[in-house]
Amino acid sequence: IDTTIFHALPSGVEMTMAVSELFQKRMKKGGISYVCLPWVSKTQWHAFSLFEDPRSNQKKQVFMLKTGDWTTAVHDALQRKTVRPMWISGPFISPFNSAVLYDNQILVASGIGITPALSVINAHKELRRVNLIWVCRDAAMLEFYIEHMIVNSDGWNLIFYTGKDSLDPAVDGMNTNVCILKGRPDFEAVIPNIIYGIESGQGLPEKYLESERKQVKRRLADKMLELEGRDDISRSKKRLELKEVALSQGYRLENHQSTVRNRETSEVVQTRKGSIYGNLAQLIHELKTDDTGKSKNLFDPDNKCVVDTMRESKRERKMSKQISFMLESGFKPWEHQRPASSFVSSLDKSSVLNTWGVLYCGGSKPVEVALRHISKEYQINLNTESFAW
Repeated sequence: IDTTIFHALPSGVEMTMAVSELFQKRMKKGGISYVCLPWVSKTQWHAFSLFEDPRSNQKKQVFMLKTGDWTTAVHDALQRKTVRPMWISGPFISPFNSAVLYDNQILVASGIGITPALSVINAHKELRRVNLIWVCRDAAMLEFYIEHMIVNSDGWNLIFYTGKDSLDPAVDGMNTNVCILKGRPDFEAVIPNIIYGIESGQGLPEKYLESERKQVKRRLADKMLELEGRDDISRSKKRLELKEVALSQGYRLENHQSTVRNRETSEVVQTRKGSIYGNLAQLIHELKTDDTGKSKNLFDPDNKCVVDTMRESKRERKMSKQISFMLESGFKPWEHQRPASSFVSSLDKSSVLNTWGVLYCGGSKPVEVALRHISKEYQINLNTESFAW
């Protein structure tokens, strides 16, 4: 292949290549290929997982982690741009190709094992629930894949970051069904939680998409405006009603100890424990006053709130930001869910659990041991793929 695009990262190399029509027909999605770079070594061929370039179905990608002499030599050679050729042999079937057997998939990856998982997500995201659990300690790799990956909106995407370097704030602050968490996962809890959440309907990941989240924020803002116009109920009752609205949508309003700085005025707003309603009430007060401190009439002659115009105001955007800060998903599969284990154990093997499959790609023996134990306990099929080469 003469047109390979090489992209060097701190931890490895990403290669994007246009493959022949014959290569594509052999295996449209995923698989394993052997790669030779004659300008590094004419005799060495190394196996790597393939995944599809999300921008073009005619292109395949390989990620090569810098772990040994050959991969280090490749990484060193690519510190300068090159258009030198590469040889590729394949594709060959991968254990991850068995994902097609399951309607509900839990893909587990450690490190560079994310590559076959991405191929499965791309292939099945439209027709199946594809859940991802990825353990990664390399910040550059994580940020690179977050930028390029296409996730399944109907599946949980849990990324456990175990590295020491700080993540880009734009990546670290994500709060949808793509969740980045610090630390190692407890697979014994996470996998049953995912199955329980989806099969029971208590933790459907599509509830936490940004589009759904915006609707919840809008309902909370409308409810807040309604409550602020009532003098017949106490503040604690208003706070309770606001929490109930959030819970009815699958979310929670949480108390946080945090400091938020207003960029324009450098004012520091402290959010203290127990002040869910108080902080939002203060923002409502700001919405009711103009820049001179005088009260604004938020109601028209028919006593209907002029919500549409308020939504365009800068102060309302501030209110939305404050709601976002306190709004948390009501179901967190990475936390202990009391009924999960017994619920999954009670599911019928032939009609329900047979539709679930766990697929692992990585080189961690402890992870593989944990997954085999879970597979045996809950009678869930497990397929593993090693990249020990």
